[in-house]
Amino acid sequence: MEQIPTSFCDAQTQWSDPCMEDHTYSKGPTIPYVSTIAPPPESQPFASYTLTNNADCLLYTGIPLLEFHTLVSCLQNVAPASSTMPVADQILMTPMKLRQNFVIADLAKRLDRSHGQVSKTVKFWIDVLYKHTKDLIPWLPHETIKATLPQAFKDHFCIIDCTEIWYNPLWYKAKNLDSRSESYSHYYASNTLKYLVATSPSGLVMFISEAYGGKCSDRYIAQNSGFLEMK
Repeated sequence: MEQIPTSFCDAQTQWSDPCMEDHTYSKGPTIPYVSTIAPPPESQPFASYTLTNNADCLLYTGIPLLEFHTLVSCLQNVAPASSTMPVADQILMTPMKLRQNFVIADLAKRLDRSHGQVSKTVKFWIDVLYKHTKDLIPWLPHETIKATLPQAFKDHFCIIDCTEIWYNPLWYKAKNLDSRSESYSHYYASNTLKYLVATSPSGLVMFISEAYGGKCSDRYIAQNSGFLEMK
């Protein structure tokens, strides 16, 4: 009986088949792939090469580049001294999360930081930005609203709605069981924070309430957030 070559019996090793190497002169030399995108220097802040023009800044933050640098300059002294991250990077990741809803893991990878550090930084700067920029949200006089009303909104002064923000209780969990229960939204089957937002018919944000637990109804927030007292 003719002996079967070993190369066709071995199921564990992939042997080279000579017939597949015939006429290889047309393939040309193999050129390895080399990325033309140079990684950013480790010492260079993330914001400096991410926000290179107004278009980039508007995309990630919603404000022009000059206003972003002004914001960073004004809040320089508010940044925690214990953080090794540039202040511009700390502030930038917050509107990136709020405006584009980047997940924390994505932000951590972009800035080469730990998941916990990014989560803690975003939470810190949300509170700081609210405290220092809340006066920039105007309540328009009725006359101004009436003058800019689209025809479809002639009978209304503003548009209101409650919005919910989901948060992972593994990142931040209230120690008090009652507080934890108040943040549970049956609609979303998760822990959420809820805000009442009011805008003018032209789209200008005029009012943002304090945060309420996801368990609160829209009616309760509208009655207790101070919105009805606005004149």
